[in-house]
Amino acid sequence: ESGALDAYREDTNRVMCLELKEPCRWNSTYQQLKSYVMRTGDLPPVPSACAAEVDRRLSIWVQEMKSLVFSKSERIINAPHRIEALESLGIEWIESSEDRWNSMYGKLV
Repeated sequence: ESGALDAYREDTNRVMCLELKEPCRWNSTYQQLKSYVMRTGDLPPVPSACAAEVDRRLSIWVQEMKSLVFSKSERIINAPHRIEALESLGIEWIESSEDRWNSMYGKLV
């Protein structure tokens, strides 16, 4: 039974990885974000701190993705491979200001 479950997970993962290569707006923007992170080593800053328009658009897109996750929108919740892809770039899903404060405090200590 465990072997069948492992095979199913591998097949599912393979399909999801292929889906991330399909031409669509989400995948295109994700690839732009991935290139940005590879080039700079970090996610884009908040939109108001971005010097270039393309960086500002990426920052807004990241905020939109976080909003979709927080609101548990089916547009993103039904695509866990997209959430994992965003997490692999360093996006953290922090829901409350207390969680955000604790996260930043933890980085300082």
